[in-house]
Amino acid sequence: MPSTDPSKLSWKHRKAIGAANQEKRALAEQLLDEAETALNEALQDIHDQTGVALRVLIANMRTRRARHGKPVRQVNAANVARSWVAAQARERNEKFSIVDASVHQRTAAVLAEWENNAEAWQLAEARHIEQREKKRVALRIDYKQRESDTIRTADSFQEQAAAFSSRTGGHACGFIVRGDIKDTAKPTFYGDELSRRYFVEVLKTDPVTFAQNFEAFCTSGGARGLAESTAKRMCALKSYIRFTLSERLQLITNDPARTMSYKQFGRDIEDRYRITLQGWPLPSLKNPSEVSNIAELDKIRAALDDGACFFRQMTTIEIQQRAVVREQELTLAKEKRTAAAEQREASKAISAKRSLPVHNEDRPLNMASTSHARKRLKLADTAAARNVDHLPAVLTPAGPAMLQRAPLVDLTNTVTFTPGMVGFPLELINAQI
Repeated sequence: MPSTDPSKLSWKHRKAIGAANQEKRALAEQLLDEAETALNEALQDIHDQTGVALRVLIANMRTRRARHGKPVRQVNAANVARSWVAAQARERNEKFSIVDASVHQRTAAVLAEWENNAEAWQLAEARHIEQREKKRVALRIDYKQRESDTIRTADSFQEQAAAFSSRTGGHACGFIVRGDIKDTAKPTFYGDELSRRYFVEVLKTDPVTFAQNFEAFCTSGGARGLAESTAKRMCALKSYIRFTLSERLQLITNDPARTMSYKQFGRDIEDRYRITLQGWPLPSLKNPSEVSNIAELDKIRAALDDGACFFRQMTTIEIQQRAVVREQELTLAKEKRTAAAEQREASKAISAKRSLPVHNEDRPLNMASTSHARKRLKLADTAAARNVDHLPAVLTPAGPAMLQRAPLVDLTNTVTFTPGMVGFPLELINAQI
């Protein structure tokens, strides 16, 4: 709305007000320049002390300023419960999967408990809000800053190596490689020309190639080092678990020759000694050699050391339950044996049926498949050798080698020769032609 003050309606007063405003703006710009200079110096000091990039500090400061005065976002009870369940799983060194059915059950149980306990809900809500704020305002060092730090460090090492060589006449060389696969900085060699020639002429390799191999060794956790240490630890845990179980089983059974049976534990241990294993941390009893997860092996070892997993005498109810299970196992095994025997008999019957010769009127019988046919062939060969003149041969356009069906006359046994039958000497056929 326009001003109605008479003193501000004249041009003289307006010019005075404009001049005063210009002086205020000039003073504000001067103060802002001084504040910006001081802020840049403070940010540079923070960067020198912490190593965090300036752009990361500025972005964090803008985020804090943008969120100033805004209302706190409401908390989702289901998210708080899942976070609580995940924290408890981490404390017990258990695997947490949000799609697991047990996680949903525990989350529902926690929510039901908080409905009746307002104090527990308030503590969980405050903890969740605190963690959420930490995640929002935490300084994040991205891969670009890691790369710049790696390059800056490599340049600094090169400068120091050159200064060392020029001042003392000595030689220094080395490598700068990344320690994380998210860092995209390239492996770098620093040193003088004589150091580079040493790698090429003596070690027969390029310094950059050597640096790349060193980087692969470092980013993989020492290649063999970490893998071998993990494998050795798993082998040691498996051996310890097997030895501990066998030793305790021998003590409770008073049988020094007794060894632990895992697949047939019910038949070999429970049925024979009336002893069971209580507190086994895995869902099913299995040989430690079949456990490939080091976390599960640690869980078994902890249960054995703490006394949570131990052998004990079975109760009367457990013995009765085991007898029922044993009867079911025997019935199932008998059914499997019967089915296997029936399958074997059926296979034998099919094989015997397939081995019988099949005679087809349109197709001559394969005489070489039976002993009777072989005797007839031998008799026919002998008769043909004695009565060559009585052998009629019928020629075909294909040549003398193609003989059609032709009967023998006045032989001991009347035999009909068919194409493909053995016993015709080639000279006899040519003589007949």
